[in-house]
Amino acid sequence: MRDVIEAQVEQIQDVIYFFLERDRPGTVEKVCISLHEQVDKMFGYYHPATFTLKWLMISIFTSLRNYDEAETLCNRTLSRFNDDSDVNEAEGCAKRSFTLLLARICMLRGQMGKGEELLLGPSSSSQGAGISGLLFEKNLISRLWTQYLAQDISRDMQTWMENHLLKEETGKAGSCQQSFNHLCTQIYLCLSRNENENAKALLVEAREMFDDENTADYAKASMFSDLAALYIRLDEYGDLKSLCDDATTGDWESLWQSDVRFSFNVVLMRCYVHLNRGELDETVDLCQRALNKLHDSRVLGSAPKRSVLIVLASVYMQQGMLLEAEKQLAAAIQGTRESKQQCTSASYEHVLALMSVLAECYKHRGEQDSVQRCLKLVGKCQRELLKARQGGLNV
Repeated sequence: MRDVIEAQVEQIQDVIYFFLERDRPGTVEKVCISLHEQVDKMFGYYHPATFTLKWLMISIFTSLRNYDEAETLCNRTLSRFNDDSDVNEAEGCAKRSFTLLLARICMLRGQMGKGEELLLGPSSSSQGAGISGLLFEKNLISRLWTQYLAQDISRDMQTWMENHLLKEETGKAGSCQQSFNHLCTQIYLCLSRNENENAKALLVEAREMFDDENTADYAKASMFSDLAALYIRLDEYGDLKSLCDDATTGDWESLWQSDVRFSFNVVLMRCYVHLNRGELDETVDLCQRALNKLHDSRVLGSAPKRSVLIVLASVYMQQGMLLEAEKQLAAAIQGTRESKQQCTSASYEHVLALMSVLAECYKHRGEQDSVQRCLKLVGKCQRELLKARQGGLNV
């Protein structure tokens, strides 16, 4: 019975992330709260299905950068374990999963020391049972390397990752996605040891796995992002361009209709390649074509559109076309406010910061009216954002 329930909640996880990828956090939140109430009532607090839905709810808050809500719910869940002296094996696995999740939240908030302390502590140890069979825990562990792309990893954390990697290798064969995540962790560990040639050899294997994956497979979007990050880390911009060119494997048009987020990840990475080469005109052309394609798409994608508008505004600022840059930023702000995603948008504060930078550019030109126009909009949006955050989310 437990295996059936875990299989069901893994399917629920796929559905939830499907909606998240399509920029519908409101739908996800309602689904999770409703399911959690039903499962808690049907199976009880300590059932694996209840734990999984709590984990998913925390993951959603984390994905939406609502770290306060995520950390509060995570600590509240962990406190129930701390109050109980007798914790069985299943509850021990659940406690470890929530500890790992809390560690990830700390890392995403920039509290790397606190996150590592949680990971290296007794609450996250395997207690001789190996890594939990739950898919979300395996994925979380296997993608921890992404937190260290911009900074050095400590020797203790490197050893921790190596040990978990070894346990994965001695376990059952997983899905293509799990194998790919496992390989990416190996690549990162090679990079952390300055074994760049070994990392490049393994990266060729990872690329082959990506190319062989069905374009319609939902997992391909996250595989693309991880590959791109590793190419950037190794300064392999030729391979990055090739990755962008091959990502849709001939199904570009259908992907615009079926998965806007994935398609725009490809667009944004192509923009990165152009910008790295100083190809500003090509970047502008790509952004404009992407926005036109999004306008024709049947799928709503406000987050991808906002990201492209930010790139376009940044390029216009580099070209000295300040009014055009202001139009793009104003459109990004308006779209976010209309969809009431000020609190859940990861890029909204960045847009406001760019508008402030634009005001400084106007100031250097002596265009005081434009300065005031930009700052007035920023001030209004910041007040709205503060008010929305004070309202909070109750779960």
